[in-house]
Amino acid sequence: MQKNNAFMHIFSVVSVTAILLVGCTTAKTVTDEMRTTPSEQKMISAIPDTEIFTGCYSIHADQPAQIKINKSSYGWSMQMKEPPNAHYVWDESEPLTLLDRSEMSTFFPISMEHVDIAIRRADDVLVIAHIRDGYVASSDSSIDSEYLSYLYGNTRIIYKVDCDEIQIEL
Repeated sequence: MQKNNAFMHIFSVVSVTAILLVGCTTAKTVTDEMRTTPSEQKMISAIPDTEIFTGCYSIHADQPAQIKINKSSYGWSMQMKEPPNAHYVWDESEPLTLLDRSEMSTFFPISMEHVDIAIRRADDVLVIAHIRDGYVASSDSSIDSEYLSYLYGNTRIIYKVDCDEIQIEL
């Protein structure tokens, strides 16, 4: 009789364990998407893609890169080309931060409704804004790029170009 009780006890433990394991693998997990309301999801999808800045830029579409923007887990950083006699092609990285929308008109002469997002260097030597696609397509012909820069006190269009390792005179 004790053999039978021991068998029933082991059988019960194995059965309960199996049921628990099956239950754990089929249980739904709560995701971030399930925690947000539809209006919050709409707001999240309206946030501009911050990777849009990653790459290299020049003030002329057909010339080598002059500025490089990188994005890491620490945020954005920028580098500028060194002159031909320097030991390195790119200078030391400088951190960039998101520019508050209320400050954008300080740097750019267009209505802020046409700017998605802008990043800046702490000393404001460089500020780059991404212009909304619809504005670039419908604006006057003088705006032929989706990027505006404020560099050393001057606002101008800049172009995203291929990154390169060509030293240039700035």
